[in-house]
Amino acid sequence: MTENQPTAAQLARQNVRDGDGKYETYVPTGPDQAVTDALTLEADPLDSIGGDPIDFDTEGGMASFRPVEIGQDADVFMAVDISRDEDGGGFWVEGLTEFRFLDFKPDNRTAAQWIGDLDRKQPAAIGFLEGRYGASVDLPDYEDELEQIRFTVRLEGRDTLTREQAFHALWEQTGGVQFHNESDHGTFGSENLGRLLHEELVDSIVIGDRWAVINEAAEMELADAMLDVNGKVGGTREITDPVAVICAGELLAISAEDTPELRKLNRYGYCNQARAAIELGKIYDSNPTNNDDLARLHMLGTWLVAKRNGRI
Repeated sequence: MTENQPTAAQLARQNVRDGDGKYETYVPTGPDQAVTDALTLEADPLDSIGGDPIDFDTEGGMASFRPVEIGQDADVFMAVDISRDEDGGGFWVEGLTEFRFLDFKPDNRTAAQWIGDLDRKQPAAIGFLEGRYGASVDLPDYEDELEQIRFTVRLEGRDTLTREQAFHALWEQTGGVQFHNESDHGTFGSENLGRLLHEELVDSIVIGDRWAVINEAAEMELADAMLDVNGKVGGTREITDPVAVICAGELLAISAEDTPELRKLNRYGYCNQARAAIELGKIYDSNPTNNDDLARLHMLGTWLVAKRNGRI
């Protein structure tokens, strides 16, 4: 039976980028591949990846390397860090790369305007990147500085790990490749991260001094919040920001479906207005009968629109 040698896997990895510039998942092929798949159906797919096991005892339970050290390019991951669980039951693998927020500036915004957009809506920008790519982003400085984004995968039930296996796991099991493709404006067939990020910021609401508002909401009695809600139903004034946070929390409690935007508004003081409106619509379609719930639905909906349009 023919097996893929490590050198062949490395060569294949280096050549998986198509003519359109987009990275693809590497799938080994060969005349005996069907037999190999059948025999290794229950095996860890990483076991087919070569390399020398890392001596974590000598390395102090941790190891770091750059992809070029194992014959891979650094377009997707600049550096890789590995840590072994203290109980020896697995590994954490983290891939790091860098980017500039200014590289995602839309054509209709100046650099100063784009930096202002990002600064005002920082939690929405970071939350979008972390949610879309399953990554963590260091607290950014939006000027012409390199930001760091990290992709992490947990490998359980392994006693040993090679650098090649760690790199393969990052490539296949994280959003690093997707982030790279969508960050590259010349990658055919992928979404454009600059456009996606701009659209997210346009639709996002971030409460000013949000942590102070959340603390104020936590200290406010529900009855006092409902005085504000019921006093403004049918009027022209909007509920206050702390009351909006409380309304989001109360509606979370009666929602039969997952409502991540209402949860973010209630816990972190920001949300995507368009998606939050859809969540409110689903709650309304569930036919709530409590008058207070109906009032909260109505007033939070008008608050979202007013906040999105900059009227409050």
